[in-house]
Amino acid sequence: MSAHINLDRNMIRNLEIIERAEILGGMTFGDRGPYEKIRGFVEFEFDPSSPANKPIVDLDKVPVNERGMVTARSNIYVMQPVNPEDRANVAIFEVVNRGNKTLFNKLNRWTPSKEDVERNQRGGKRGGIPLEVGSMPHDPDTPDLFGDFWLMRQGYTIIWVGWEADMVPSEQYMYLEAPTAPGVTGIVRNLSLVTMPTKTIPIGLWGHRPYEPADPDDPSLTLVRQQPNTINGDEEQEVIPRDQWTFAREEDGKVIPDPTYIYKADGFTGGVYRLVYEAKDPIILGLGFAAIRDTASYAKYSPDCPFPVDLAITIGRSHTGRYQLDYLFTGINTDEEGRKALDGMIPHTGGAGRGSFNVRFGQPTTGCNHFAATLYPVDMFPFTAEVQTDPHTGRRAGLYDRTKNKDHLPKVFHVNTGWEYWARANSLLHTSIDGQHDVPEADHERHYVFSGTQHSVEMTPFPPNEDTLLPDTLTYRGNFQDYHFALRALVVRLTEWIRDGKSPPPSQVPTHADKSIVHPKGLEFPPIKNFGEPGEVAFYEPWVLDYGPRFYEEGIIDHEPPQRTGKSYPAAVSTVDAFGNEVAGIRTLEMRSPIATYTPWRRWDYPNSFTAMTDYFTGAVIPFPRTAEEKAQFDDPRPALDELYADKGAFLADVRKSAHTMMEEGFLLEEDIDGNVDLQAQIWDWIMGRP
Repeated sequence: MSAHINLDRNMIRNLEIIERAEILGGMTFGDRGPYEKIRGFVEFEFDPSSPANKPIVDLDKVPVNERGMVTARSNIYVMQPVNPEDRANVAIFEVVNRGNKTLFNKLNRWTPSKEDVERNQRGGKRGGIPLEVGSMPHDPDTPDLFGDFWLMRQGYTIIWVGWEADMVPSEQYMYLEAPTAPGVTGIVRNLSLVTMPTKTIPIGLWGHRPYEPADPDDPSLTLVRQQPNTINGDEEQEVIPRDQWTFAREEDGKVIPDPTYIYKADGFTGGVYRLVYEAKDPIILGLGFAAIRDTASYAKYSPDCPFPVDLAITIGRSHTGRYQLDYLFTGINTDEEGRKALDGMIPHTGGAGRGSFNVRFGQPTTGCNHFAATLYPVDMFPFTAEVQTDPHTGRRAGLYDRTKNKDHLPKVFHVNTGWEYWARANSLLHTSIDGQHDVPEADHERHYVFSGTQHSVEMTPFPPNEDTLLPDTLTYRGNFQDYHFALRALVVRLTEWIRDGKSPPPSQVPTHADKSIVHPKGLEFPPIKNFGEPGEVAFYEPWVLDYGPRFYEEGIIDHEPPQRTGKSYPAAVSTVDAFGNEVAGIRTLEMRSPIATYTPWRRWDYPNSFTAMTDYFTGAVIPFPRTAEEKAQFDDPRPALDELYADKGAFLADVRKSAHTMMEEGFLLEEDIDGNVDLQAQIWDWIMGRP
């Protein structure tokens, strides 16, 4: 089917429905009836003169239509209960990560196949874009792809809408077709990662839509091969002479001029290639904020909307956790009609970072990590709700300063893992800028960290492969601790806070007040054999970078690479108990009834690599020795399992008691107690059955 809903108003100009049908053959979900999907395209109109759109960089430089409006187009995908009485009237917007849907993995406990995980770890791609770990098919059509149907059993309306304007449009992804500012030029720094010898490379990481050079024949352009050797942006550099490369690509043995590729006749070897050049026609990236804002308002306020709701909540992980922080910083939650758009947000595993989501010639899809892309505008002051003064620049600001109507601030759960404290400077979200004091949170926000967890659960499937066991140790690469049970409890707590006014649990993070926060060099970690000292790891603390005088107010970068001040913002992590498990945050059952040490960090131990830094996204699991003999064999300072628990039954009794405590605190749903206890039983069996 194909239908158009034409609206003689601003913002949502047209909704083109290309498919509307019941999912899974009309299957019902607990007390809820069947769900339907609505799939199609949404055409936006944005008034460049509206105060609501003033924060969008370069919107005033875009050609307008006959109505004086700037237009854009996204694909959209909605799931909702067919029967209005089955609807919770609350929309969950997943802010998709590089076009990938992952919501069923996060909240429906759907687990991707081991093949998908392994393909992702090898850099697998669909349509040129890297797979996000835990990404689900674009149009799921079988029950096994829906997990345990938790979202459906709650009656949530689920909305995916494209927001990333620097993505190449593809049927397999959510994307935004945004206009450019023709004739505008500016400086761009592109990175291209080369892992295998090749003669042609794209100008840009992650397959994003590149910016074309204003003059491809400019003889002054410099291409540099850099090999990162520390997490703070220092590189060994090799300049590639200009006469050895050109803007072109090789295809079927022919060299074809192409301003979006670089060609080198004798080939590129492994490394990161950096090109700084003057580009033209920047994409209006900030419309990615307006796309979700206006879709939420459309669902909440328009009588024409086929998926009406009363409330709208966003959730996004990692890259899109940073998107949500930048949305809040930009102050764009009031729509063109002066109404509040989003009611709640869960920036998840974004750490203290934001990004170039509303920057001239920004590259939001670029992989910004703690060792290979540290000079992009990501971990930037201000970090906290409380207004502070940056001692390095003299700027005085707070995270929510730019929101004019404070009543339009959404309720916010800042939700992170232990890994973001080690590699994304998460402590800066709730400490003073000098790292010496706690700062008060705003009334509309809470901060939570899942103790001892790594960035993504699904990056380390359980049970772990024995190949991940480090030689002569009890240490397994990767941390399979599962925080998804607690995450969906937080979704319920946020819904209750917004809809019912029920206060959520207090924040759970390391603090100076209870002495649970420390720099890694002062962390008293038990001396576990061959694991390494936390103070030996190159700890990520964001550099204070200067992007030029127009960056903070206008979103325009004049310095590429940015100028380094030689200073950094101090970060910190949680203290640990005698087992090596973190004490601060939401302690999952793995922490409360321990049979292993779960770390969010691990010294990078792969051969011929960055040996001084913490591992990329993952931590470690170190099972307790099972017996006194094994404890002696590994000279392990931790107690043996037979010292802690009489048997499996005693362990599970302790686990169930911990589960009920966790439920009373608001961090576990009653319906998830049995499943979580069963998981702990499986972990016990795995540890006791290890070779």
